[in-house]
Amino acid sequence: MNIISDIKKCTGCSACYNSCGVGAIKMESDENGFLYPKVDESKCVKCLKCQRACPVDNKSEVKNNPLYYICKNKDEDIRKKSSSGGIFTILAQYVVESGGVVYGAGFDNEWKVVHTRADSAETLQCLRGSKYVQSEIGSTFSDVKKDLDNGKKVLFSGTPCQIGGLVGFLGKREYENLITVDLICHGVPSPKVWKKYLDELNHKYSATPVEVNFRYKDNHPTKPGFSNYMYVEYENSCYKKNRNDDVYWGVFLSDLPLRDSCFDCSFKGKHRQSDFTLADFLGIDRLENIDKDFTDNKGISLVIVNSEKAQKIFDIVSDKMILRETDFEKSIIKNQMMISSAIAPFGRNGFFKNLEKYNIEQLYKKYYVNGEKFGYGKVIRKLKTMK
Repeated sequence: MNIISDIKKCTGCSACYNSCGVGAIKMESDENGFLYPKVDESKCVKCLKCQRACPVDNKSEVKNNPLYYICKNKDEDIRKKSSSGGIFTILAQYVVESGGVVYGAGFDNEWKVVHTRADSAETLQCLRGSKYVQSEIGSTFSDVKKDLDNGKKVLFSGTPCQIGGLVGFLGKREYENLITVDLICHGVPSPKVWKKYLDELNHKYSATPVEVNFRYKDNHPTKPGFSNYMYVEYENSCYKKNRNDDVYWGVFLSDLPLRDSCFDCSFKGKHRQSDFTLADFLGIDRLENIDKDFTDNKGISLVIVNSEKAQKIFDIVSDKMILRETDFEKSIIKNQMMISSAIAPFGRNGFFKNLEKYNIEQLYKKYYVNGEKFGYGKVIRKLKTMK
């Protein structure tokens, strides 16, 4: 039985897995480390709930009038600990302080990225900050439904395809107590690539991490504000390298380790299924008449309000932010990934084929950097921005 019409467009969102009431579907890793559904035909009762839940084959058209804001959290400590302007924390705290729960991407005890549940200020901390790896949903959608049915306010954050998966699983968007938050997604790297990178780093330091931060903010060496670092802390040492020099960041931005569906993403566009969309506000230096407050190089968020529900919440929590209104055109100056899919690099197949043979740095140099020298990557990016 086929759950999705085109397996290459499967996002691994796990809506089908969560919708199966007889345990006939498992999410299994392919050779590249991405999860795909596998049906046990001996258990399947052909109810077709899995097909109806698929957000790719059953995506509904969204008609809304998004509003755009440039924002930063007034709490400088939270902003420093956040990847961008600290707005996710404001929304999450609002929900928890209202007696609700928050679901988002965190780390498990082996530093695998998984979706998890938080219901206190302490547990919220593990959800803060970007994780540039595809997260494992597991039974999260089913857990969300239980919380919603029990009357709890729920904030669910994830990639646009994960929001689509949750909506597909629930079968409706009209839960008054559900708040969804997506992001402008570059694409999701393979968990297998992330594990390989971290294993190589752990081997180098002969230790296991006590903290991992993809966007650690520290003082900029030459100008006011912060630089972003890949940061892995060990008990007696730490790895800290500017993201422009870190090989995992290089691999991620090269698009080599991204999922097949990311190259023809069904969830790009201006009109989102989510209530809120969050991202870095990139290109703020190109805006005229913007306050110097917003050019301090300490993290600025783009907040897109996609629904009336979101606007009401935004109005309630806006006193915790410094904000300015903006528009769609200014928002995508350097955020083209909101409307455009990634384009597969020429070396992607070789990258995955030889994942076990070479270390991450060797793979990056062999399958992307060399291609860049011939101009392939530059041509692709130029074409992508012309769409």
